[in-house]
Amino acid sequence: MKLKRKETEPGAVESEIAVKKRRFVGIVIFGLIMSFVAFLISISISSGGVIPVSEALSSLFSAIGKMTASESAKAADPSAYELNTVELYIYQARLPRTIAAIGVGAGLAVAGCMYQAIIRNPLVDPYITGVSSGAGCLAIAAVAFSVSLPFIGNGSLYVIPVMAIIGGLAAFAVTMLVAERSGGSATNYILAGTIVGFALSSFQTVFLSMNQDNFTNA
Repeated sequence: MKLKRKETEPGAVESEIAVKKRRFVGIVIFGLIMSFVAFLISISISSGGVIPVSEALSSLFSAIGKMTASESAKAADPSAYELNTVELYIYQARLPRTIAAIGVGAGLAVAGCMYQAIIRNPLVDPYITGVSSGAGCLAIAAVAFSVSLPFIGNGSLYVIPVMAIIGGLAAFAVTMLVAERSGGSATNYILAGTIVGFALSSFQTVFLSMNQDNFTNA
């Protein structure tokens, strides 16, 4: 007796797709609402005191309007386009920090999705793939050996972040290379990342024990 394979009806497939679309739209809307709430909290409640949400938004829009006004209007009445204390604090202190936090959070989310898609493991993170150890290793090496980069300049504050980025990318490349040479399975990626991470962590310990004066003055 032959078993008939149960075929999925077109209507059921369309219904499932519609449910997934509604779920996706709901998640996006919820994320946008929570992001807006976090934005309001960030510009209202931060170091320096609490500013009511209405006053914070009013000061933000007022500051943006003044800063984007035409030069002729500013020249006609300079005092009218000067930022008051609250506007100055919101526009120059809290707004940049809020935008930076949004950018960093979005970058981490995208990086996490890329990790999970490439390595095919929903639990993967920068620590498992050795990226954190690689970034820390070169950042510590930059301090220990007073590294200078020709395109940045000696003593620049950006040397350590740039070295950390290079170290993280290099560690991830080594992890990918070792994992692919070993078969390319999800388990191989995890094992390769763990090995690379431990190796780079040992170098961190060595670098930390060298040139202690540099770390004290860093």
